[in-house]
Amino acid sequence: MYSRENITFRITGGNTGSVFRIDTISGDLFNTGSLDYELSYMYDLTVEALYEDSAKTIRDTTHLTIYVNNLNDNPPEAENMVINIDENINENNPLWTNIDTLNATDADGDINPLSYAIISGNENGIFQMNPTVGALNVRYDSIDYEKQASYVLVVEVSDGTYTEQATITIQINDLVETSVISITEPGLISLYPNPTNGILYINLQNTHRGGLEVNLMDIRGKVIFRNTGNINQLDLTSFQKGVYFITIRSKDYATTRKIIKL
Repeated sequence: MYSRENITFRITGGNTGSVFRIDTISGDLFNTGSLDYELSYMYDLTVEALYEDSAKTIRDTTHLTIYVNNLNDNPPEAENMVINIDENINENNPLWTNIDTLNATDADGDINPLSYAIISGNENGIFQMNPTVGALNVRYDSIDYEKQASYVLVVEVSDGTYTEQATITIQINDLVETSVISITEPGLISLYPNPTNGILYINLQNTHRGGLEVNLMDIRGKVIFRNTGNINQLDLTSFQKGVYFITIRSKDYATTRKIIKL
């Protein structure tokens, strides 16, 4: 028969961070440090029981497995975003079109699903955000560079207890609607040399030279250069080889021509 008074206890392994203590006499186990599920969700303690008297010494060990409950103690995290989209020049675009998804995470995992909501910047109602996955949709028939060139949305992400805000900046690409551009007096303008390996000269009748807007577009219609005023040449030396379109506007007329850069 062993006397209980001769038995002592100690933790010999698994006590990472010394977050547990055992009473050497009673064997009661105490939590003495901070537990964080995200750092360690489980502890496997090795506990030694030692019996000593004048006649003998006996050791035995056992394992105690302790699982840490995951609580909602971390706020969500969301990344600011910058999105570039083309203005609407295609009537066949879907009315509501997905343009991106907000990237948000929560260190607590999925114990509390995240929810998403636009809280400012959407006063005209042309953006929608899926409240459960953060997908951002735009009403494409309302996107017009000439009316508004950029939007800044503030989105709130919530896990039910904590919230975080992210900013989404939407920049609108200015596209030229070539299908509606015409020239009423073709003899007013000539562009040369075309193809060109550098300087493109713009020859206009003097009476029409002032107050011009010149836009240079890539093959898909995105404006990559713009200038206004009394313009008689463009320097394309730094542009890559390929096909471009140039649109010249005045208050009286507009024309679009194809340019080849050698």
